[in-house]
Amino acid sequence: MNDLRTLTLLPQEQLDLASHLETQALQRYRRLARHLRPRHPAISRLMATLGQECAYHLASLREAAESLGLSACIDGEKDVPTSMSRRCLPTSDDGSTGKAVQEALVAAIDGRRLAHRLLEANGTPELEVPLLAFDKHKQTECRLLEEYLADGERHMESRAAQAS
Repeated sequence: MNDLRTLTLLPQEQLDLASHLETQALQRYRRLARHLRPRHPAISRLMATLGQECAYHLASLREAAESLGLSACIDGEKDVPTSMSRRCLPTSDDGSTGKAVQEALVAAIDGRRLAHRLLEANGTPELEVPLLAFDKHKQTECRLLEEYLADGERHMESRAAQAS
């Protein structure tokens, strides 16, 4: 018996959702990398790396779509509005940078959940490998952001202890 609670999507819907999500993430990480480069080069490099990974996975989704004759379903790198608007970009202080990374993590967690749901709902064998890679990519993205935030907190605690 089929579980009616399981989300069923057509391949073009899966590709559209995945590419839209990845385009948003790509733009978010590129914007953060640019903005953080002058004062926070380490986190800027992390954001740039995450952006490059998003571009790689977007290309992988595009290849899968082309193999199915569904290339029109893939977003280009057009300007897609993201949940992190320009007013949310960090200022020069560490607190706002941490907040921006936290917001990026929240968006990454949402993306990880959607990527996992897309993988679970997949019924198209040709999409299994790209969606599995997409799911793993989103897990790694979250882990890296979580590690950065945890390291930042430890760094702040050690600075506070040294000041005491």
